[in-house]
Amino acid sequence: MNAAPLALYVSIGGEPWLTLDPPEGFQGRDWILGVVAVQAFYAPGQGLTARVRAHRTGMPEARERPLSFGEPVDVEIREGGAAVAARRSRSRAVAHGGPACLAAYLGPSLFARSELPDAAGTALRAFGHVFVRWRRDAPPETGVDLTAFAPPGSGEMFGRLRSETLASGAPVTYQVDAGLQGWE
Repeated sequence: MNAAPLALYVSIGGEPWLTLDPPEGFQGRDWILGVVAVQAFYAPGQGLTARVRAHRTGMPEARERPLSFGEPVDVEIREGGAAVAARRSRSRAVAHGGPACLAAYLGPSLFARSELPDAAGTALRAFGHVFVRWRRDAPPETGVDLTAFAPPGSGEMFGRLRSETLASGAPVTYQVDAGLQGWE
C-alpha cells in the first residue's frame, strides 16, 4: 500500500463530518471497501426522508446522520493526511423546481438525478455512493454512482442511472430536494 493511501473526506452543509481512512493493514483480506452513501426513502403517508451513511470494512458499525432537504453532502477522495478544507456548498438541487429527487453533481456539473415518481403509492428508495476499494497488491479502485427510486428489498441489485470511476480530488455533491410536491 502507498505511504499516503486514498481517503474519503465528507462534509455536510460545508462543515467537516467524517474522514474514512483504510486501516493500517488488510487483516488477511485482498481488499477493503470504504463507502459513503446518501440514501433517500419515500413511504406513503410519511413522505420523503434522507440520510448519509459511511462505512469501511472492519469498522464495528456504520456512521449515520439524517439529512435535511437541500443540505449538500460533499465527498472527495484524496491522499490520506492531505489537508482538505470543508467545501462551502450551495444548494443546487432545490433550484430545479421539479419533482422530489436525489441529485448528484460531479464538480459543478449535474452527474445524474433520480426523480421520485409523481404517483408514488409504494415505498421507494434511491441512493448514491462514493467508494474506494483499497487493494492489497494493486492500485485502489474508486467510483461514484446514483440509482433510480425503486422498491426496497426486491433481492436484486438496484439499477444505476449512472456509474463511473472517480478521479482523486474530484468533488461529488449529493443533495435531496423535496420538490414541488412538498414531501416534507
